[in-house]
Amino acid sequence: MIPEALERWTEAQLRAELRARAAPDENHIPNPDLVNFDSETLFRVVREKQEAIYGGDDRQEVDIDRVPEADAVVALFAVADVIDTGLSTSILTTQTFGMKFHLCSSERFWDQPSGGIATGFLVAPDVIATAGHVLEDIALADIRFVFGFKMVTDTVPPGPIPHSEIYSATSVIASSNVGDSDWALLRLSRRVIGHVPLRLRQVAAGKVPDHQPVFVIGHPNGLPTKVAGGARVRDNAPAAMFRANLDTYGGNSGSPVFNEHTREVEGILVNG
Repeated sequence: MIPEALERWTEAQLRAELRARAAPDENHIPNPDLVNFDSETLFRVVREKQEAIYGGDDRQEVDIDRVPEADAVVALFAVADVIDTGLSTSILTTQTFGMKFHLCSSERFWDQPSGGIATGFLVAPDVIATAGHVLEDIALADIRFVFGFKMVTDTVPPGPIPHSEIYSATSVIASSNVGDSDWALLRLSRRVIGHVPLRLRQVAAGKVPDHQPVFVIGHPNGLPTKVAGGARVRDNAPAAMFRANLDTYGGNSGSPVFNEHTREVEGILVNG
């Protein structure tokens, strides 16, 4: 429950106060309206105010045996952050999630690696789908598409990635980032081996109904692969998009959103 004195404060204002406390300088003046609240309390209120998590946080580590669809999901990394070891593997440049975002140690996934810029997924042997707006910020030649960026166990982070799991793209087959239409299809430089393209709902089959249970797989805040369910379609009236109460963050852009019953991709996560 949010203390009454903090109700009027926005999430952004409280985050700014937490950042100032995490890296104080001689010019920082403690806010007299917040001085009586410790950082743990402010962090809890931020978590309750944030709009990306609806109710409980349903993000979980991926178990490929239970969620085989995750095997077709990729993390998008800048080419400069994929470092060749000289041993047919590459190390991904990351930061500890909690330190990167100046979070309290109680934040979920605090000690996991955070890197990458977005998410994508395999829709054909040499085609990746993602959000169209991802290409606004980085050139296609500067992106690498990485399979297998996931926790080894709940406490063991990903190790070096085999070069066979890292791909580049040669062209944009088609894309859109106008109004509600936000998607891109990218041609890879070679066919993907060892990963099966996801099944997509076909246009002739209609569209996902309101209240349909859905789940998402991706890289929230650049974290290793997470799956989040416990969500439903809330509004499917617009022609080009639908709204659902999925637990997502930046970095989930381009994530596949699945029909929980058919396991088909119903859409691409583009904002939240």
